[in-house]
Amino acid sequence: MIKYTQGYYSFHTLFQVYGSSLYKACFCAVISSGLYFLYYWFYIHEVINLLDHPYPVAAVVSSVAIALSFKLTFSYNRWWEACTTLHNMHAKWLDVGSTMAAFHLQSRIYESVAPPSFGEH
Repeated sequence: MIKYTQGYYSFHTLFQVYGSSLYKACFCAVISSGLYFLYYWFYIHEVINLLDHPYPVAAVVSSVAIALSFKLTFSYNRWWEACTTLHNMHAKWLDVGSTMAAFHLQSRIYESVAPPSFGEH
């Protein structure tokens, strides 16, 4: 069962650790970025702007786009599952209402106040 906690517009789910692969990936990313900056600091003395070349920007944009599309797909599927469940609940309420309408006032106690049935006209 999914446990929901109260929060300000569910902002806490952005930093959720349980079930998220973001924190597993961040460990490797921090290590590789640290090694790159150490290499850059000690061996490369000229100024290189990484954002001038389109390949680093394309890598970042594509990774963010993939992560966002997966998250939106899961959210959209969950919303449709909720709509389907709500529709099924309304169908069950209609079943209860039609059953109650079909069998209301069928006891002999209510013969004096029961409306006439179709066979009595």
